[in-house]
Amino acid sequence: MSEIDVLGIDLGTTNSAIAIWEPDTGQARVLSNSEGDRVSAAQVKPVLS
Repeated sequence: MSEIDVLGIDLGTTNSAIAIWEPDTGQARVLSNSEGDRVSAAQVKPVLS
């Protein structure tokens, strides 16, 4: 894999995704998470003080 010049992050209210631009193919590729899914559930963790 060559150097990554463009990284896109979609922080949705329900799901989130990360994609990279692949200059060799001229297309964006959505990365898979550790479970093999291309989207991850969006989560918020409150920090109580």
